[in-house]
Amino acid sequence: GTHTSGIAGAATNNGLGIASISYNVKIMAVKTKIDASSGGSLQTPYLGVEYAIAAGANVISMSWGGGAYSQTYQNLFDLAYSMNILCVAAAGNSNTNIPMYPASYNYVISVGATDANDLKASFSNYGSTVDVMAPGVGIFSCLAGNNSSYGNLSGTSMACPLVSGL
Repeated sequence: GTHTSGIAGAATNNGLGIASISYNVKIMAVKTKIDASSGGSLQTPYLGVEYAIAAGANVISMSWGGGAYSQTYQNLFDLAYSMNILCVAAAGNSNTNIPMYPASYNYVISVGATDANDLKASFSNYGSTVDVMAPGVGIFSCLAGNNSSYGNLSGTSMACPLVSGL
């Protein structure tokens, strides 16, 4: 979450650390975890989306995914859309064209990853459910630990907050 939050909304023009593509935004981090006791259920991340909608988010950036289609979760994104909330999700890192959720729900912008040559990253999912590609290899951002920890990470989870910040 620290790395993706930095990509989406690190403070700009302050002479510290990194600057994000966005300017003067407020980041509301909603920490959720996958419930290992229920076989890896993604229920809590979707509860995080529900919380962000109720809290008045303008953009919801989701650098997570997995599982099958659910009408209940599609209803959640229908609600966000009806409230003019932009939802953006990582397309996945399995180098496949099989739809991944939440990225493949209606009203969610699905983001794949490109490399330094502006080509599809070797790991990035692709296909008709991917809406846009963004840089996702060796992305420099904040790391958890202290106020001066930075590093490079790769994945559609890095491309997603870049689009969210934009």
